Amino acid sequence: MICDGSCIQLNDKYVTPAEIIDYISAERNRLSLEDKQAMTVSIKADKDTKMRVINAVKQALRQAKALKINYSAVENGRIKSEKE
Repeated sequence: MICDGSCIQLNDKYVTPAEIIDYISAERNRLSLEDKQAMTVSIKADKDTKMRVINAVKQALRQAKALKINYSAVENGRIKSEKE
């Protein structure tokens, strides 16, 4: 996959937003019922990440029914985190 400056990475692989849905579904299927309910997805982005990429990831996560999201980004050399 060729990145245009903003890439989406799941573990050690670059993916498209459409591939996020399949990945989340496969991960959820491996979990127990209790763990499925506690599952939180973390989005980590650098300051140059375009909002269109974040929005595409969020849309894919919604389609995959992954609604607990933790956001983190680097701000002035420090990591800033926020839960949704």
